[in-house]
Amino acid sequence: MRSVVAAVGLIGLLAAGCGPAGPAATPAPARITSGERVAVPGAADVLVAYPETIIAYRADDRGAYVVVLEPGPAGDAVRARLRAGGDADAVGDDGEVRRLTAAEHEALITTAGVRAIPVLQPSERRSAVTMAAAARAGGASIDVRIDLFTDASADEAAAVAAWIAWRGGTVGWRGPTALTATLPADQIGPASRLSPVRWVE
Repeated sequence: MRSVVAAVGLIGLLAAGCGPAGPAATPAPARITSGERVAVPGAADVLVAYPETIIAYRADDRGAYVVVLEPGPAGDAVRARLRAGGDADAVGDDGEVRRLTAAEHEALITTAGVRAIPVLQPSERRSAVTMAAAARAGGASIDVRIDLFTDASADEAAAVAAWIAWRGGTVGWRGPTALTATLPADQIGPASRLSPVRWVE
């Protein structure tokens, strides 16, 4: 459940746009933001840190969602299109984890076969076993593996590694979208709230 592919061609799933609003239509509310850019020393400005409960993603960030699909042919068709780009990250029998831009989210939510697209919360991005170990460790550091979304850029991967060092940790092995690290126990939660991070264990 830790691998995920970039959302490709999601806007193409929308068969037709919505019609124009009538003259009495209420203006759409401003997009709610709940994340802040993190200026990590020596790294590109690509990380967004979110709170423990994400209300909505920044408009300039590709947020992570669980695309919940309806059972049946329509949902199966959407699943096939979502998985066409490569590895899938399934959640149960009817959910697919994807990072989406605001435009992709708006297009996908109106697609036949899609039941809902809730935010993938930080609590769903980390191992309960690891969090229990962190609680037992107190102020000590523990060894972890951090998986990024597979569409994470090289700048995002480098920024996560720099963030770990900045927060008092050390990076061991590092691949394109995953790394191992020794990280202070109280930084496990914050690590799971970084925008490119998919899973911490």
